[in-house]
Amino acid sequence: MEVEFSIKQCVSDPTSVTSQCKETFNIFYYEVDSDVATTTFPPWREQPYVKIDTVAANSINQVNSKSFSFGPIHRKGIYLAVQDQGACMSLISIRLYYFYCHKIAKNLALFPMTISGETPASLVEVKGSCVTNARQPHVLENPMYRCNSNGLWQISTGGCVCLAGYQANMEQTRCQPCPDGTYKSTESISQCLPCPAHSGYNATLGLSPPSSTGGCVCHPGYARAPTEGLEIPCTS
Repeated sequence: MEVEFSIKQCVSDPTSVTSQCKETFNIFYYEVDSDVATTTFPPWREQPYVKIDTVAANSINQVNSKSFSFGPIHRKGIYLAVQDQGACMSLISIRLYYFYCHKIAKNLALFPMTISGETPASLVEVKGSCVTNARQPHVLENPMYRCNSNGLWQISTGGCVCLAGYQANMEQTRCQPCPDGTYKSTESISQCLPCPAHSGYNATLGLSPPSSTGGCVCHPGYARAPTEGLEIPCTS
């Protein structure tokens, strides 16, 4: 919460009674699930209202700005109350806001928008889901990311890998098909490799690009032995 206000110095007002004049005010909140307030409810006092702070000016007779954190909030909304017990003050504005981490892709996993934690040291741990054409292999931990109290992602662990026939972009945010003339036959973090000799996409010969399985088709007149892998050049 950010509050802008000004307070007049007691000694600068000759009409004020020194014993009654204040240079502070209080801010409270009350949690509710719906708009149930009346002229008598909730009672205008601390408890049931929860005190956020007693606010004092850093500069008298000037506009001050102060920020406060409070919560956590367990209900759908709040009432905010300002208590003035003798200050000559002007409340200019109150701005309420909260921090959250934006939806993001990291290590080939998607992480949803996440509300930040309750305390300055909080790290909200979030499990991600693999992007399209990727999966989480047994050799890697589940993709995890942590949202800090300022709404920033930090400390990522684990991740996903692209399926055969796909490679990750430079940002590791999506899996894209292998470019023409390349292949990738395994689920891994590696990039696509150039097709072996006498295989792969060739527009002149009318051959199709590599299939989603990542193999490069031999050119007409060339072949691989049944026991040879996809990385072996095709021979005539």
